[in-house]
Amino acid sequence: MASAQALAERAEHCVDTFELPLALKFYDKALALEPDNCALLDAVGELLMQLDDAERAIAVLQKSVALEPDGNFAAWTNLGQLLGGATAVQCYEKGIGLLRTRERALRKRTTKGAAGAEARQDLCTAEQNICAALSAIAEIYLTDLCDEPDAEAACERAVEQALLVGGSDRAPLPEALQACANLRISQCRPVDAKTALEAVVKHICTAVDAGDVEGLPSHEFRTTTAKLLIEVEHAEAACEVLETLLLEDEDNPELRYLCAIAAARAGESETASTQVEWYEKQLEKPSCPDQIRQWSDSFEQAKEELAALLKQEGGDAEDEAGMDMS
Repeated sequence: MASAQALAERAEHCVDTFELPLALKFYDKALALEPDNCALLDAVGELLMQLDDAERAIAVLQKSVALEPDGNFAAWTNLGQLLGGATAVQCYEKGIGLLRTRERALRKRTTKGAAGAEARQDLCTAEQNICAALSAIAEIYLTDLCDEPDAEAACERAVEQALLVGGSDRAPLPEALQACANLRISQCRPVDAKTALEAVVKHICTAVDAGDVEGLPSHEFRTTTAKLLIEVEHAEAACEVLETLLLEDEDNPELRYLCAIAAARAGESETASTQVEWYEKQLEKPSCPDQIRQWSDSFEQAKEELAALLKQEGGDAEDEAGMDMS
């Protein structure tokens, strides 16, 4: 019979090759042999999250943190993602506490030769995880806990801490800047939100230009950035972000729709027309899937905004012609 370690290694290989259901079978066999192995429980919890089995993921991760409350920070932050409200905040805070302890230990090792270089990389990862958790707490106070008496103040504290991750002498991480933009939008401070988002766009563009895949925020994060830019009426920057996303996923109807809206509002009728025409061609296909068709109402909105832009451009052209005649 294979050992739990051997089964876990086979599961990890399946995860690497995107065979997630098969990976779960191997992990379940490993857990049957070692049901209180927290490393296994944490790995299974993360896998179940990828498989959208939130109920079982919560049960597995809760067992892990009950067995080792001061063990893996990720078990706590993953629980934070899965749970809501005050309970989620408590989970994130526990994870942040463990990460802060790790952060302090890594800082002491960063000056020790080759080991220091590895410690600096680990420190960077720890800081990113701290920032992500603080940003998640801020989001909870803008959503689940928005009616709490101190919600705005608590959100502000989380954002301020996120902006300072890594030290006051360093540029804030993009997750912190985006959390800040979200808060400023909720406070009806669009100018401040736009300033924060411009810094996010700068980070994205720098990573794209340098080919820095690891430094590039996730696809989901950048899509949210584009939506927020449209919300604060910074359509040109939204177009810039969406163009890079479409290079990675050109058949994504949401990205096409957002690009059409942003382009229309930025006065780029040709780009907006391209996105609308793409969608209409998809609808003409006999095998057009439902996930494409469900964007029909959204693209109708895009077509209306494009039509208004084209009408405006036509009027401007007539005005210019009249001025030339005179």
